[in-house]
Amino acid sequence: MVLSFTFSMTGLSANLDTRVLFALDDKAFSITDSRYVFAFIPVALASFGYQHSVSSMRDYYLDVRKARNALVLGVVLAFVFYTIWLFAIFGNIPRDSFTSVIAQDGNIDALLNNVRETFSDKHWLENVLSAFSAAAILSSFIAVGLGLFDFLADAFQFDASTTKGRNQTWAVTFLPPLICSLLLPFGFLTAIGFAASAAAFWACIIPAILVKKFRNECAATQKDNMTLYRVPGNDWTLVSVALFGVVTIIVHLLNTLSLLPVFGQE
Repeated sequence: MVLSFTFSMTGLSANLDTRVLFALDDKAFSITDSRYVFAFIPVALASFGYQHSVSSMRDYYLDVRKARNALVLGVVLAFVFYTIWLFAIFGNIPRDSFTSVIAQDGNIDALLNNVRETFSDKHWLENVLSAFSAAAILSSFIAVGLGLFDFLADAFQFDASTTKGRNQTWAVTFLPPLICSLLLPFGFLTAIGFAASAAAFWACIIPAILVKKFRNECAATQKDNMTLYRVPGNDWTLVSVALFGVVTIIVHLLNTLSLLPVFGQE
């Protein structure tokens, strides 16, 4: 995956055009195009969500500080790679070419067709991008599955310390999404939207409620919790996190009902 990403980004970056990147030659683009950003919110949460891996990372490192550093580093690296990817793609493919990609629900083949047209003299680049896309989808599949492994083992009361328990957990973790991916091979972005709604509930709303409940219990029992770790911002942070979760769910619902503006389809 690292090699395919390096080769593909090197090939794309070598031909990056700032006028294409910032759509300087397209007079149709203006500040009003910022309305399309709402559809990005669920994708952003699904892409940078790490909360499902907290317990697994803690058990793996057996040290809270190391687990926290690993999670922070992982999110930062993901942000860097996503930024490079966006600059490379948007710096080579004109905006109006993305209408065909959107029309096919983000199908990677549609994107590769645009790359093929843009780099007709570099057939190797399409193959490398295809390999990277497949590796990226597979890695996200595995990463999310590993994060859910401990949760599902606990939810179904499987003994993950035994071979039978691990096999049962692997089955309920990976078989359902595998079957769905085979039945709906082009439903990746749709699945991300539903995953984001679930993540908004479990990773934004529920944690904020639990923290607030814990603080109220400490205050009611006059327990000295001043030495405990507290997130900066007090209740405003909790409200912001919970509100972001609610907004994510609303945006996904509006997008599902086709009530959000879609680029090239208005």
